[in-house]
Amino acid sequence: MCLAHRSFVPICQKIIFEHVAIYPDIYRLFNLLLILNASPHLASYIRFLIVNFNDNMLCSLPEGLGTYAILVKINNLRHLRISRGLPSFFSTGYDWKTLGPQFIAQLLRLISLPSLESLAMCEFKNFPFHGLLQLKNSPSLRILELRNFGLDPDVSQASSIDALQLAAPPSRSLLIWTVSHRSVTSVEALTTGGSKSRYRNHLIFDLTQLRKFHTQWDNLDEASAGKSVIESAPNIEELVCLLPRYSSNFVDFDGLAQSILERPFEALRSLDLIVMEDITEEAEADPFNSTITALTKLSGGIPRLEKLIIRFFYFLLSDEELQDLLRDLDERLVLLDEVFANRSDFSSLHTVSIRFFFTVADDKPDEEDVEDYKDRCRRIEVNNLDNLRKLERQTESGFDFDFAFLLGWEY
Repeated sequence: MCLAHRSFVPICQKIIFEHVAIYPDIYRLFNLLLILNASPHLASYIRFLIVNFNDNMLCSLPEGLGTYAILVKINNLRHLRISRGLPSFFSTGYDWKTLGPQFIAQLLRLISLPSLESLAMCEFKNFPFHGLLQLKNSPSLRILELRNFGLDPDVSQASSIDALQLAAPPSRSLLIWTVSHRSVTSVEALTTGGSKSRYRNHLIFDLTQLRKFHTQWDNLDEASAGKSVIESAPNIEELVCLLPRYSSNFVDFDGLAQSILERPFEALRSLDLIVMEDITEEAEADPFNSTITALTKLSGGIPRLEKLIIRFFYFLLSDEELQDLLRDLDERLVLLDEVFANRSDFSSLHTVSIRFFFTVADDKPDEEDVEDYKDRCRRIEVNNLDNLRKLERQTESGFDFDFAFLLGWEY
């Protein structure tokens, strides 16, 4: 288009520079910096920015300076994502304090831009409490995502924060909030000002308008924090709850569901339950059974629920354990169907999606046995999917059950 006519140049520039991602690649960094230095107006077109760190980028002087020089030029962001590598259940997050004062100042400036509409911060620890307070300066912020995100324990007590700074702008309204994996302190700070803070009554966010809440718990503290969010957000329409496989302190799904869904949810329309479990001798209960128990308790308490998605993940089964589970599958799904048989308890529900994922611990097949091994996997999938399809036609509740069956193998 640019070659066709010069009048297309500004249009193409806006399209090209609307989305920019900064990755730890020194050649790409300096190429981008050269372009922005030659044409400074291009930085004003950046609306979506991803800043992705790794250890080399944070420790390398050229890469660090290049990233800083780019951040300084950006002033009209709408969407910002700051993360360090790929998310991991085992990661403790990168220490925010090691970024360097100039780098930190620029990132904090970006998250408090008046134009900012959505913000994601992932894989960091020791984030300053005053940085969260600066979110109150972003009147357009409506979408927030925090993953493996922890506050500086000293700063979170707000001992060095001026009360006027906390009280200055009014609390902002959030529409969509995703929080997971070791982010309990940030939840408390955003909703109550921090449990130990002397400014705990100065809210950063008003959650009365929150419509979507996606959350994941690793322990009882985070479950409690999630409950406090839900209690402060009476108008949630979409709730996604994930109980991870790798829990430092196991949280029973039935108990978790009972604690966070114990009061009626008049506005809730979509509920997505993700249940991940290792089936071992030490396991107290099958997650399928505990989920049925939890749903039974919820019947009648969520009258506007229209869509229910339940995803079951079973990890590291032996071949025998898998066969036992599959033999019981018909009976299990009949029990699930009975939960919905009384349509008055779920008067608005029209879609139920049930998905299973199994991983099997097995010996790695010899090269000559690979094809036979694949055929065996396919037969297991096909046979059980046929059984699920039969159940779709036999449901007493009359719902259109949407079943999916996946099988994975771990050596």
